[in-house]
Amino acid sequence: MKNPLEVIEKGMISITPIDNTVVLQKVKHLIRKLKPERIIIEDFRGTYSNKSQRVIEVLRAIQKYSKQKGFALSSYSREQIRLVFSNWQAETRYEIAEVISRNVEAFTNLMFDKPKYPKTEHFRSAQFDAASLGITHYYNAM
Repeated sequence: MKNPLEVIEKGMISITPIDNTVVLQKVKHLIRKLKPERIIIEDFRGTYSNKSQRVIEVLRAIQKYSKQKGFALSSYSREQIRLVFSNWQAETRYEIAEVISRNVEAFTNLMFDKPKYPKTEHFRSAQFDAASLGITHYYNAM
């Protein structure tokens, strides 16, 4: 994100079968390509974070790579994200996605129907999660 409302690049990748080595290679490629000022990830130690061990290993590897290459790194918990979006009365991931789709032009046409549990969440929710991390960072930097 260039700022809280402007997305530089968005997208998703599919890696089958799931392989942390390949995931990390893709992340490193994106970092080299985009040369971000800061890398922002979810803090997996938060109360509401229910990341699998595999995802935690990827996040730790990203932290290590960022440090080795001298990139600034920030991490925000789900609680911190919810606190920022509480300004718009958004608490759930779906409500946060609604706020993002209304305010960030790049996400306007990506909004999905509200999930019906126990149905799995929409595949695009990961893009909104990434945007919520970026917005939380900018909000906290103000």
